[in-house]
Amino acid sequence: MSKFTKKDFESKYPTDEVCLERIFKAQKHENCPKCDKTAKFHPLKKRKAYVCQWCGHMIYPLAGTIFHKSRVPLTDWFYAIYLFSVSKNGVSAKELDRQIDVTYKTAHRMAKQIRTLFANKGKLGGVVEADESYFGGKAKNRHGHATKEKTIVFGMVEKGGAVKAHVVQDVKAITLLEKITENVENGSEIHTDEFKIYKWLRRHDYTHKTVNHKRKEYV
Repeated sequence: MSKFTKKDFESKYPTDEVCLERIFKAQKHENCPKCDKTAKFHPLKKRKAYVCQWCGHMIYPLAGTIFHKSRVPLTDWFYAIYLFSVSKNGVSAKELDRQIDVTYKTAHRMAKQIRTLFANKGKLGGVVEADESYFGGKAKNRHGHATKEKTIVFGMVEKGGAVKAHVVQDVKAITLLEKITENVENGSEIHTDEFKIYKWLRRHDYTHKTVNHKRKEYV
C-alpha cells in the first residue's frame, strides 16, 4: 500500500465543504428522519447542514462529534487527525499549535479530543439499535412470555455498519448501560424498545428513541 502523504491529504480534503461532505456521507443517511422517504440531501451554503429534498428537514452532520461548536476550520481538524494517524509516538499540543496555527489552549483541547476519538476506535456510532434476546432453558422474559432458552444476549447494531453482541447475566440497568457506554460512542442516536431501563440513556450523552413492540413496531 502506498504511503498517504501530506500532499495527498491536501488534495483529498482541500476545503471545509469537502470535509463536511465526508462526515455526512460517513453517517449514511438514506432515509429522511422526519418524512422517512428515501431522499437526496443537498448542502446549504450558509449553514453546516444538509436539507431533505422532500420535506426540507435539515441534518447537521457535526452534531455529536468532536467538531461540534468548534470555530477551528474542518480542514485544520482533519489535518490534526491526519498527524495523529501517521505519528508513531502521538502529537503534542505544542506541535499541533505549530502545525495548524492555533492557540496552545485550543491545540491542547483538540489533542485531547482526538486522543479520545482514537481510543474509541471500534465503537459503534451514528444511529444504533439495541435489544436483548433470550436463549437456552425454560424461563420467562421481561415481557412475561415463556422462552425455551435462558441465556441473555444483548445486541447492538450500527445502521449500515457493524454488529456487537454480548452474553449478559441480567437485564438490569447497570448491566445494559455499561455495555452501551463501552461499545457506543457518546452523542450517538440509540433506538430501543420501551423497556424502562433505557430512559437513563439521555443522562449518558445519547439521543434516545423508542419503538413499541406491542404495536408491532420493530424498526
